[in-house]
Amino acid sequence: MNSTEKILIDIYLKKIGREDLNCDKLYERSYNYVVDILEMPEWKDPRFAKLLTSTIWHSNYEDVKDILSMPHPNDSNKLIWDDERFANLLTSNIWHSNYGDVKNILSMPHPNDPKKLIWDDERFANLLTSTIWNSNYDDVKNILSMKHPNDPKKLIWDDKRFAKLLTSNIWNSNYEDVKNILSMKHPDDPNRLIWDDKRFAKLLTSNIWNSN
Repeated sequence: MNSTEKILIDIYLKKIGREDLNCDKLYERSYNYVVDILEMPEWKDPRFAKLLTSTIWHSNYEDVKDILSMPHPNDSNKLIWDDERFANLLTSNIWHSNYGDVKNILSMPHPNDPKKLIWDDERFANLLTSTIWNSNYDDVKNILSMKHPNDPKKLIWDDKRFAKLLTSNIWNSNYEDVKNILSMKHPDDPNRLIWDDKRFAKLLTSNIWNSN
């Protein structure tokens, strides 16, 4: 960015009283780009106003516009953000994801019933926190649709021992780690899971996702 563009951006931010949006990433954008983002009418909606932080410069105009205007997968007359389950995901962390990931994650069909969203399943509903944006669509999909290592006709989450691990901490892990941890074989008997051993079963708490 040339010095003239930087000066214009600084003057503009001061004029609208948003000097808090200043960061190094901002100056990778052009003056016109910054104005286009900050003059979007969507910011008048109080739900979206809180998303206007310096992390927005990690995204691009098209992604920002498409994310904020995303229709609900079950009702094209509503925004997805009109659904209370998804409204609490509106934090500045969302700008670490692109439109494709956001759309695919929130409109993900249930692996056992494609007519339903996976989030209609009460077991998964509490995973809808802003930490989900630390993950990506492929990891979210693969984790939630993971088959049981002893019964491929069932989800691993149908097993009560593992269902209690469904907390937002899971987004600290990727799919491969989750899969490898839960399908770990017993060192003394490769036909059993390590979690079949009562000595290790007590380790099955959501803190396990702080490991790899």
